[in-house]
Amino acid sequence: MTEQHPLTDEIIVKLIGGRNLFYCLAEDDMRAAADWQLEQVMEWGYKYLYPDQVNALKEAMRPQQQS
Repeated sequence: MTEQHPLTDEIIVKLIGGRNLFYCLAEDDMRAAADWQLEQVMEWGYKYLYPDQVNALKEAMRPQQQS
């Protein structure tokens, strides 16, 4: 995996409408929430999808990270 989280500062600024990051959730909090959400999706995927589908889904959600 690369060290860069796919939820970049530029994307965060865009998501919060250009407001100052200090008045919103910290970047690390947003990234932690995104990682938690990915884990929930992966747990669901392992129950209901084939392994190659789960891997494709994870790659689509985290394109900058290699499994």
